[in-house]
Amino acid sequence: MAPETRSHAHHRHGHLRPQSDAKRNSPTPPPSTKKYVMLPVSTTGGESKIGSKRRRVPVDQADEYMRRLHEEEEKNKENVAQDTNDIKTKGEEPEEKKVKTEAEPSTTDQAAKNTGQPPKTVLEEGLIYFFFRPKVGLEEASSMEDVQRTYIILRPLPFTSSDMKDSVKKTGKDDCRSIIIPKKTLPTVGGGRLIGLVTKVHASVDDITDQLDAEMYSTKTRGERTLASARPIAEGVYVLTKEDNMHFLSYILTVPQEETEIEKEFGLSQDGRYIVSARNPKYPAMGPIKTPEGPKYSEDILEEFQDYRWVPLEPKYMDYQNCTILFIGTRHGPEDLQEENADELMTLEKENEERIKKAFHGDAAQAVFNDLHLKKSTFVDKDLKGTWT
Repeated sequence: MAPETRSHAHHRHGHLRPQSDAKRNSPTPPPSTKKYVMLPVSTTGGESKIGSKRRRVPVDQADEYMRRLHEEEEKNKENVAQDTNDIKTKGEEPEEKKVKTEAEPSTTDQAAKNTGQPPKTVLEEGLIYFFFRPKVGLEEASSMEDVQRTYIILRPLPFTSSDMKDSVKKTGKDDCRSIIIPKKTLPTVGGGRLIGLVTKVHASVDDITDQLDAEMYSTKTRGERTLASARPIAEGVYVLTKEDNMHFLSYILTVPQEETEIEKEFGLSQDGRYIVSARNPKYPAMGPIKTPEGPKYSEDILEEFQDYRWVPLEPKYMDYQNCTILFIGTRHGPEDLQEENADELMTLEKENEERIKKAFHGDAAQAVFNDLHLKKSTFVDKDLKGTWT
C-alpha cells in the first residue's frame, strides 16, 4: 500500500485541510450601501427634543414611518379626554378595564341648560354617621391599632329643593344603609382609595342597633369572646352628586362642631368628598372584601355595567346587599362642588344644626343616638368629645 501523504494524515487526525489559494484569496464582499436615519419614536414635545428616544429607520422608509407616526399621535390625542376620566384601581385591576363614565348629559340636564335652570345633579341627600368598633376582647380603644373596623350609616332624606321633590325617593328612619369599611381609615385628599361593602339595606333602626351592639360568641380555643359595641365618631349631612361624568359623595360634619383628634385619625375632616363607584359583580372581588356572593342586581342594572369593572355609583345600587363601593379621596370642601350642589349641602348643614339645637337642647353628642333611636346606655359616646379612652 502506498504511504499516506502528509495532508491525508493530518486530515485523519482531525486537522483541517489547508484552504485552496482561490478560496483564500477571494475578495471581501463590499459593505452594504443602505443608508439609515435616526427618527423619533414620538412627536410629542417636538421631534428634535434632546434626549428623546429615537429609532433607526432606512432612509427610503422614513416618509412612510413619519406618516404612520403622525396618524398614531392624532388618534392618541382624540382619546386623551376620555382617558383622563377613566379611574384605574392600583394593584387590583388590569389597566385595560376602565371605570365607566357618563359621556353624554341626560336629557333632563340638557333641557335644564336650555331653560337657563341649574341641572338636577343631586342624586341623593341625607344624614351620615361614622362609627368604629374595637377589636375582639377589647372594651375600649386607645389608638387605631385597637380598632377592628369602621361603619358608615347613610340615612337618605327627601330633597330640600322644591323643584326636586317629584323625583325624590321618600325615605325615613326605617330606610338606612350600613357600609362596612374594613381598612378602618377613610381615604384622604390626594387620591387615597378604599373599598366599602353595603351590608344592610332598607334597614330599620332596630337593624342598625343590632349591627352596632355588642356581640358574644364562643370559640373552641378561647371560649367565650366579646365583640364590644361600636362607638360613634361623628354625624353630618351628605349629598351624592353627578359632576363632570363622575359621581361624588360630599359631606359636612355637624357633630362634633369642632375638628377632633379622632376625626383626623379616621381620615375625616369637617368637610370632605369622595369619587364613588360601584363594582361590576361579574368580576371577582379582590382585596380585603370577599363575599360568598355579589349583589343580586336586576337585569336592567346589570346591563348598565356592561363590561366595565367600575361604574359611577347610583343610589339604586346601594339598595342591594353586598354592593361594593370604591371611595377615592379628592379635594375637601363644599367650595369644590358645583354651585347648585354646594347650596344644597349648605342648606342641609344649617337644617341639621337647627334640628340638633331644637330637639336636643344643645346636647350634640346625644344627637347621634336619638337620630337612630339607639340606646345611649349601650353605646359609649365619649369619643365624640374628640379623645381616645
